[in-house]
Amino acid sequence: MFKFTVMNQSMNFRGDLLVSDTALVMGVLNVTPDSFYSGSRILSEEALVRQAEGMLTAGAAILDLGGLSSRPGALEISEEEEKKRVLPAVEKLVRDFPGIRISVDSYRYAVARAALEAGAAMLTILVWREAVAWRNSRQNSGFLMCACICAAIRKPCRE
Repeated sequence: MFKFTVMNQSMNFRGDLLVSDTALVMGVLNVTPDSFYSGSRILSEEALVRQAEGMLTAGAAILDLGGLSSRPGALEISEEEEKKRVLPAVEKLVRDFPGIRISVDSYRYAVARAALEAGAAMLTILVWREAVAWRNSRQNSGFLMCACICAAIRKPCRE
């Protein structure tokens, strides 16, 4: 029999300490026109706000924004295009939902850094190979990696 145990965990989101002894829900908002699941594609500011509000009302503790599709066969986009998709969404959510906890799904340092400056507080990396490479790079200053999958963006990286 499988037993899932959640220990008392804490995460610091820009000074907002989130402490929980239960699993947390992360809502995923894909601001890309070619997301894996077509129903999750957010193509307008109004849809972004509507989806975010629904997720927060339903109990999401964190909202994760992705601007680069990870679906098989997706075309690679430039770093600048990813920023054009993600940064306005981060800025809009921060304005409309004060105190929101935002994660950005990207393996690119420049996108992650810009997202931090725009109001995000966490980085999610879904591609294990990229997460390990990113963690080992010298560019990751300012990020705390958690199991090489996600990083709180407030403290220096530790080995």
